[in-house]
Amino acid sequence: MKEAIVILLLCLALGLTSCSGPSMSAVGESDDLVIVVDSELHASAGPLAKQVFGARRAWMLGEPAYEVLATTPRDFGSLRSRRHILLLGVWGEGGVADLVRKNVAGVPVSGPIELHVATDVWANRQVVATLMGDSPEELVSYVESHGDELVKALIAAARERLAGGLCEDAEKAGISAMLEERYGWSLCLPSGYEFDSGADKEGFVIFGRPRPDRFVFVRWTDSAHEQEITRDSLIAARDAVCRAYHNGDTVELRRPVLVDTVSFSGRTAICISGWWGNMDLVGGGPFRTYAFHDSDDQRTYIVDVSLFAPGLDKTPVMRNLDAIANTFR
Repeated sequence: MKEAIVILLLCLALGLTSCSGPSMSAVGESDDLVIVVDSELHASAGPLAKQVFGARRAWMLGEPAYEVLATTPRDFGSLRSRRHILLLGVWGEGGVADLVRKNVAGVPVSGPIELHVATDVWANRQVVATLMGDSPEELVSYVESHGDELVKALIAAARERLAGGLCEDAEKAGISAMLEERYGWSLCLPSGYEFDSGADKEGFVIFGRPRPDRFVFVRWTDSAHEQEITRDSLIAARDAVCRAYHNGDTVELRRPVLVDTVSFSGRTAICISGWWGNMDLVGGGPFRTYAFHDSDDQRTYIVDVSLFAPGLDKTPVMRNLDAIANTFR
């Protein structure tokens, strides 16, 4: 009983309503980012970070990586529940340094600069990144030389946290277990996605959700003899799958098609990101496709997400779709 009273008093002293984590849920879109920067950095590292994280991406037709809102520690209070936060500052007394010391565990106060990522600091399903240096000059130099890496790292951390939340919900609903039992693989799909029973073919399943139109499909084939997956072979494979099962969409080669080697479902995968088009339906939109060989069940998998959202910002929805894809197991 005494231990319970001590724990309760400790929670009250820390201003928490629960010792199990934050009591509120994070708010904001998947492409929102609040950058908290020391006042003395507002003319240097602050604008630079806003430029780096707000850089426009060609494959998304110029949409920025993040919609950035910059603020100071003094004005940060009302923004603590936002989904993505970057704390940017120099070690010292007060300002961002105090925010980090009091709220974010595990950030090293010495050594080389590195991006530290924590989750659920002020709100559930929140990602808080910290980038601290010993001087403004050191911080500016690091952001200038590591900009692309920082953006990719934050996007990956946010995707992982979002995917974790999706799986928590899907496991409660029994969706993942149902897919595992039926097909031998699982996805964590949020509510609102419907299984297209008409497209339940041998080795192909597609899920969709309207307003805006979102699609997730999985294609698997036997692959006792693995063939190398390349950018061109994956484009051709996606075109073939869509031609057979999904409206005849094709990859728009006149637009940028990005290719990367990534970790996906615990395996090395090829990922392509680009724009699909359909001459018959007079439509198009962004897509992302992952492909990998699974030596355990002798299959090759293609996991694809795509969007049709004319007139709407596409980055927030694509981030959510990408998180769904990355729940594949």
